[in-house]
Amino acid sequence: MRARGTRARGARPPGKRTRGLRTGAGAKSIAGRAAFATAALLAALALVAWRQSTTRETMQEIEEIGRDLAIAADEREELARRVSQLEARPHVAAEAAERLGLRSPSDHEVVIPAGGEW
Repeated sequence: MRARGTRARGARPPGKRTRGLRTGAGAKSIAGRAAFATAALLAALALVAWRQSTTRETMQEIEEIGRDLAIAADEREELARRVSQLEARPHVAAEAAERLGLRSPSDHEVVIPAGGEW
């Protein structure tokens, strides 16, 4: 037997850890933590990639809608010009003469009642 306070050769002092790899339950705990951290990192990377791809698709859709709106605005302006031309008095008079045979009266054909009564 040894005397109290002495230790065997090569034995570690109480309360001090040994250097190197752990064995047993401690090693399993570290391996589990490392696996979880790796899985969490991969999940975060996959989430970032997914968000970027959906954002890119959304931006392309927004650009396409913007182009469609610009085309629709141009068409609307062209149609407004066309309506303005069709409603103009010279056009209406020409169409009335051609389609209906109407004409503007000459000066001697206009009769104004006496006294201003209509």
